Amino acid sequence: MQMPAETKEMSFGRYLREAREAKRIRLEDISNEIKVGLHKLIQLENEDLQHLPEAVYVKGFIRAYAKAVGDDGDEAIRLYVSSLEKIEKPVIPETDLDENRKRFWPRIAVALLGLAGIVLVSVVLISLFQSKKPIPKEHPREETRSTDAVNNVKAPTQTPPAAPAEGDTAKPISEELLLNVRAISNTWLEIGSDDQDPKSYNLKTGDRLTLKASSGFQVHIGNAGGVEMELNGKPVPIEGKAGQVTRMKIP
Repeated sequence: MQMPAETKEMSFGRYLREAREAKRIRLEDISNEIKVGLHKLIQLENEDLQHLPEAVYVKGFIRAYAKAVGDDGDEAIRLYVSSLEKIEKPVIPETDLDENRKRFWPRIAVALLGLAGIVLVSVVLISLFQSKKPIPKEHPREETRSTDAVNNVKAPTQTPPAAPAEGDTAKPISEELLLNVRAISNTWLEIGSDDQDPKSYNLKTGDRLTLKASSGFQVHIGNAGGVEMELNGKPVPIEGKAGQVTRMKIP
């Protein structure tokens, strides 16, 4: 189907936002429905490609978002892919590469000479400091005699500390929580600890993550089958299948 010219030129974030605003749907309602964090949806509408996860997850977000507002997910994904294709790495001219190669070794030589000069000055300063440092005089040891021993007086025995009164309870020592995460396939995570704002992580297969907390963690997983977690060395069960988004509190 031939798309209007204005749709072709529209960016994917604007396309989603206008579809939502046309139906007067709050972004918070979409977040609750598709189980994706509100700040991720804000990044999606603002087209913050730098902080969004990998394209496979972003496409899932877009399709779920479009479905929630009753719009065309395929068109939004097409606009997203078009945005990715516009991001190109700058090409360095060959002449600049040759010029950089010519300047590389002289710069290395200057850096090494500077480092050698710093080491030499440091050695000289340390030698001067040590030569001026005074040598402490040794004082003869004085024999001390215990007054109690001279007077044959026994030293008082120490009284053991009194036991806590009945009803007193010792304050519990909070145990530090150590959460180990290992990615068995590509996934994204949002983890908050001790009621602090969550942080986002993009993990690839084999990546590991270790976090500490005193009260607990709030975990949002983009791929329930993509991670394994341990809390203080004990496995943490994860509800959901591969590809599913899930939320959980630990412990």
